Amino acid sequence: MELADSRYDVFQIPIVDIWIHSGFNGRDDVSIESVEDLAESIKSKDLDFPVVCQPAHMVEGIPEEFKYRLVCGFRRTLACKTLGWTHIPAFVREDLPDERSARMANFRENLERKSLNILEEAKNIDNLFPVYRSVRSIAEEISRTDRWVNTRRQLLELSEFIQKAAASGRLTESDVYKIMYSSDPDARAKDILRAAAEGRKGNALAKGRMVKSKADIKTLVTKLLAEGFNPKFLRLLTWVTGEVDDEKLEQTLAWLRDRKTWLR
Repeated sequence: MELADSRYDVFQIPIVDIWIHSGFNGRDDVSIESVEDLAESIKSKDLDFPVVCQPAHMVEGIPEEFKYRLVCGFRRTLACKTLGWTHIPAFVREDLPDERSARMANFRENLERKSLNILEEAKNIDNLFPVYRSVRSIAEEISRTDRWVNTRRQLLELSEFIQKAAASGRLTESDVYKIMYSSDPDARAKDILRAAAEGRKGNALAKGRMVKSKADIKTLVTKLLAEGFNPKFLRLLTWVTGEVDDEKLEQTLAWLRDRKTWLR
């Protein structure tokens, strides 16, 4: 087994001593199929990373029969139980002084392992960060971009139909980004899904207009640069493709307002 985090000692902990509190896990659902698949992988390759636990004395409301609360590794623990393991390798974290820090540890590991869908990520952000926290400060704390955080925050403001389509992967993160700026998000989502079903990619119809692909916009930017258009103005186009974030766009708009011109 690989010891992937040298900051903590690894202990062999009896699984029966671990409180597996499903309501704590950052994932909405751990399917039977995913547990069985992981069990097969562990059976053939061993466990690649220890789980993370907290001592019971640090956890409020833990049932008396348990000595630890599982913080990270819900699928791994269930898979090992399926294999009949009585003990599991675990980091015992005593540096998580409150509920938020424990949940943050769970969230961070799930992010690193890419085991959450976009809706689960959005719900974790909503649970961990108060509404007054800025997108920038959240992004810095979890090492993600402003756009990444903003897209997930905005997703929770969209309809259940859009949220479910995003959670299932039928709508990509890029799709959600486009939808959240639409005047009719549900209609835009349905159009994107319809376009995907029909094999259309960059030329999906939106309210009777052709939506240009990122490649089309890049071609236009290149052409306008060759013709002498100021690069700062062209940031407006690259913002549409998602390659320029909102902060840089605001800087560009301020620059344009000062000069009252969009050309050379």
